[in-house]
Amino acid sequence: LGLGKEDVWLHALPDFHVAGVGIYARCALLGNKVLKHQEEWSAATFVKMAEKATISALVPTQVHDLVQGNYRSPPSMRMIVVGGGRLNPYLQDRAWELGWRLLPSYGLTECSSQVATALPDKPRELVLLPHVECSLRKGFLAIKSGSLLTVAARFSPHLVVEDPKVEGALVTEDRASLQGRALKVYGRDKDYIKVGGEGVSLLELDALLEQLMQEFQIDHDCALFAPEDERLGNVIRLATTKISLRLYALVEEFQTRVLPFERIRGIVQVDAIPRTPLGKIRRAEI
Repeated sequence: LGLGKEDVWLHALPDFHVAGVGIYARCALLGNKVLKHQEEWSAATFVKMAEKATISALVPTQVHDLVQGNYRSPPSMRMIVVGGGRLNPYLQDRAWELGWRLLPSYGLTECSSQVATALPDKPRELVLLPHVECSLRKGFLAIKSGSLLTVAARFSPHLVVEDPKVEGALVTEDRASLQGRALKVYGRDKDYIKVGGEGVSLLELDALLEQLMQEFQIDHDCALFAPEDERLGNVIRLATTKISLRLYALVEEFQTRVLPFERIRGIVQVDAIPRTPLGKIRRAEI
């Protein structure tokens, strides 16, 4: 990414997550200053602090908040690495229009954060980092790296520590494709379901929902989930924290853009959408 000692990191991720710890580690190695965002995420606060920083790291949910609030990037902010989930290309385009130079990335805790990151001159293409080697095993991404599962801590003598690597590689649950050093990640196996015998990618439908939420200016939380169905195997439903006329209009438009078996078959109002600290949907808890 071409970082130098003059760069200032704006830290807006949880300290207990490997992505947040990784920022401190990188800055310690390069001698960069770190500005710590408050514990509770605030898009407005982030933008104000970004005036004194040059680089940051966010998750797609935080990017969504910046775009939803129509916040423009200050000139000082050169780039933002986005991880913790797939970045919707539509959302990436909207953010770039506001001046936010987003670089998608792919990483996992087992590999001490980063595996692949887009470069500033090719912001849509994930490139494997030099310390990582990847291959495909039955369509799933397999990773080898010097930073992969290097330490195990056992807090009880009764616990058994096993190394999950096979021939030095960790086979992930992520479906992917490789072209040289370019990596494309399609999502976890659990994000692929069957509806009436037809394969459905929940991540692709998530991307469409996110785009329509921008188009219809939906200001409350929504998420797709796929409960089991005795007849069809699974069905697509929409969970929302608020019912509105705009939401009904969104669903009508959604139905016109997907295949018949991908259509939403019910709306459920909930108090909150269960998410991880990095904003990923906990579908099983809806």
